[in-house]
Amino acid sequence: MVYSYRDCKTIDGFWDRYHLEFQDVYDRFAIGSVTMVDDMQVNYGFTGKRVLDMGTGTGKSAFRIAEYADSVVSIEPFIPMRSYAIEKQKQLGIKNVQIIEGVGEDLSQFRDNEFDCAVSVAAIPILWEDLGRRERDCGSIVEGCLRVIKPGGFIALSSYTPGWQWDHLVGGMNSFPDPDIRGPNEELLEPHGFTHRDIRYLVDYGTVEEALATHGFIYGKEAIDYILDKKVSKFSWSSRIFHRSV
Repeated sequence: MVYSYRDCKTIDGFWDRYHLEFQDVYDRFAIGSVTMVDDMQVNYGFTGKRVLDMGTGTGKSAFRIAEYADSVVSIEPFIPMRSYAIEKQKQLGIKNVQIIEGVGEDLSQFRDNEFDCAVSVAAIPILWEDLGRRERDCGSIVEGCLRVIKPGGFIALSSYTPGWQWDHLVGGMNSFPDPDIRGPNEELLEPHGFTHRDIRYLVDYGTVEEALATHGFIYGKEAIDYILDKKVSKFSWSSRIFHRSV
């Protein structure tokens, strides 16, 4: 439900309603996706390539990748998110992105060696509570990517660094969480040949009001207190990027 706290609107339930009913908030909140794409461009490269973008959400990652790549095919399972992304694409006039229904666990709609690389930006779809399901889905994602990606390509998957908590300490941007902290993604992806590294970056919402309307709206009372009491609109984040060559 949406309720008011300190005269600020927020939601109770996060993903239960967030991604299905508040796509505009999600799109404004997810500005860190652009930084992750830029990092992948520098370290792995999208230039001149045909890219599969898995779990595109509102299209934030796809539209940034499209600035570098020849073409992008983005898959997204949720109709509200997909519809928002398609409409946003029309507004932006982007021609080299195709947004369709799909999930990373089932890439059967694509041909062998159809793409140069596959990415998932802050949308690794393998974080289920059931261990058996996580292992099966992870195996399906990797197997599917290895089939549809040309030899010499790569897979890059990003999530948030285990043990990291958001903060606004811009002066501490060079500090990272303990790199030895491991989460479920490490346990699942390393047996498939993935390595990982962490990146720290700044998310700037511009004003306290916009920070409240995005970060505060999503994360609730604790975040609203934090933003209002400290008068902050900038946050430092840490993401973990998993990579393997094909």
